[in-house]
Amino acid sequence: MSLAAIRQHIELARHGPGNEHGRLELLRRHENHVEAQIQELHETLDVMRHKVRIHEDHLARGEADQLWNPSHVETAQAGTHQEHRPSGRS
Repeated sequence: MSLAAIRQHIELARHGPGNEHGRLELLRRHENHVEAQIQELHETLDVMRHKVRIHEDHLARGEADQLWNPSHVETAQAGTHQEHRPSGRS
């Protein structure tokens, strides 16, 4: 929970009975926020795992030098961050 939400929840709790719905709503909003963060982290992890597999595959084939390299002129000029594959290879 954000510091402001924690303070708001504490303040509501100090006021005693009658504001349970407000406290529950704060908790639900925080729950939704955490779920969104988890989803974003899962998506980020999927991307990272894909990149790891690409690097592992290139290293296993002895082709690590063919991974995207910003010093490679045509790749850098294209403005892509994808792996570099020389002509004639798939």
